[in-house]
Formats: sequence, structure tokens, C-alpha cells
Amino acid sequence: MKFPTVTPRAQLLLAASAVLIVIANAAVHPTIERHKPLLPVSDAPPSVLATLQRACQDCHSQNTAWPWYSAIPPISWQIHSDVEHGRQFMDFSKWSTYSDAQKRGMLISMNTALQTHAMPPSKYLLLHPNARLSATDQQALQGWAKAAQQRLRK
Repeated sequence: MKFPTVTPRAQLLLAASAVLIVIANAAVHPTIERHKPLLPVSDAPPSVLATLQRACQDCHSQNTAWPWYSAIPPISWQIHSDVEHGRQFMDFSKWSTYSDAQKRGMLISMNTALQTHAMPPSKYLLLHPNARLSATDQQALQGWAKAAQQRLRK
């Protein structure tokens, strides 16, 4: 009995598939403590907190909801890098640990990002349309950020 010959192309596809399966199974999510309060010890109104939870917390807090595709390399590498970068810039779960000067700087940056529509990023909105900010959402966030800046100057 003669076995069919496997072409080099088929061998390459099998090897690549095996490598991807091994990499995908090796992908590990960081341990995330869910439901940490956003903006602890702040006077943000409930509507602002709700908008931050809906549109911002996945990248700017410890409450990241990791989508299924965040475990598939190389997509996972980009997602984890984006979240790490977002948290390094501003982590709403750690708000109470920032100095007043740091908070003011973040609030100024937040307002700028909102005005220029840099946040939330358009590539994030492609897969998370619920994070889109309405004009009312933007006004509420900017109003809160400006008022918080004023209070921090006192």
C-alpha cells in the first residue's frame, strides 16, 4: 500500500498551523482584578463615570474586558501593548494615587484628546462601537475635566 505524497506547500501549511496553535495556547492574559472603582475618591458625577466605564476603562483602568481575539497572536500583541500604553498614560483605577499636578495634566490631555477626537481611537471603535462618544458624552466629560482642573488648582 502506497501513501499519498504530501507536497512541500502542504507541509509548510501544516507546520505554520501547528506553530500558530502553540503560540495561541501559550498566550497568557495578565491577571486582572475586575470591578476596581474608577476614579476612587473623586467627585465625578454618575453620568461621567458611566461614560468612562463604557468608552475608556478597557484601556485606562484595571477593569479591562479582554475580547476573545486578544488571545490570538499577533493581534494579542498589539492589544496588550495598547492597553499597557493606555494604563501608563492614565489609569482611572489609580486616580487617588496621582498628585494634583499629575491629575491636572491628565485632565488637560483628556480634554485635548476629546477635542481632537483622538480618543477613543478610531481603530478601537471599529470593534467596539459602543465606545463611540456622542456630542453629549464629550461635553459632559470635558465639563467635568475642566471643573476638576479648577478644583485641583485651589
